[in-house]
Amino acid sequence: MEVLEASHLTKLFGRLEAIKDVSFKVGRGEILGIIGPNGAGKTTLLNVLAGYLRCDAGRVFFSGTDISKVRPDQIARLGFIRTFQRPRFVGELTALENLMTVPIDQKGESWLWSLRKGTWQDFENSLKKQCDQLLEELGLAKKANEKCRNLSFGEIKLLNLGFCLLSDAPLVALDEPVAGMAPHMRPIAARILLEKHPGRSYLIIEHDMDFLRKVADRVLFISQGNLLVEGPPDDVLCSRTVLEAFLGSEESDGQEYRVKY
Repeated sequence: MEVLEASHLTKLFGRLEAIKDVSFKVGRGEILGIIGPNGAGKTTLLNVLAGYLRCDAGRVFFSGTDISKVRPDQIARLGFIRTFQRPRFVGELTALENLMTVPIDQKGESWLWSLRKGTWQDFENSLKKQCDQLLEELGLAKKANEKCRNLSFGEIKLLNLGFCLLSDAPLVALDEPVAGMAPHMRPIAARILLEKHPGRSYLIIEHDMDFLRKVADRVLFISQGNLLVEGPPDDVLCSRTVLEAFLGSEESDGQEYRVKY
């Protein structure tokens, strides 16, 4: 059963068709990668799916519900969350404190529950243990009490991945999750996605093909707003259409290339 279905999506910016009649599905428990040249329409597509942009044609269904005209915050509450190319965080809070702000409707946020200290304190203690464990898995345990403004870009990217893992959302969209991340951190991100993967679906836009080969079940190739190829990662990356888009038709004729970024 599909957790997300995009049906004939089109997005216009004036006369420019940024997305052209794109249709695909994301299965439950599937990791789906999206690749394409810069300006291909990948992030625009994600913005349409997550409600940040309204499509000009087509519909988006999440768990069978039409979310084509639903606000981003409402979509997130339904269980479809996302990250951004520029990671979000509160610089004056520590890594641990940033993680602990993630769960919505915490008991301590309610004036009524705040009067019952034992209730919200038990929740907070349990949440702290969960966040400590997650920081350990992300390789950030030593940074738990470091203010986020002092963390490296790669560490912030890992922390943003932690934000998603801490939620119980059935669908997570990651916009270039390992871009700008140091090479030694990328295997951590891949391992975390695979270990925390069962039952949860991911939609990942990424330029690091080695990373996608490790984690993705299926890959979509988008160019100039069109969905041109989809299938297993190696099949897509070695397809003539993809090779010509990245390398040029003359270079790819009669030869085999493996696209590597």
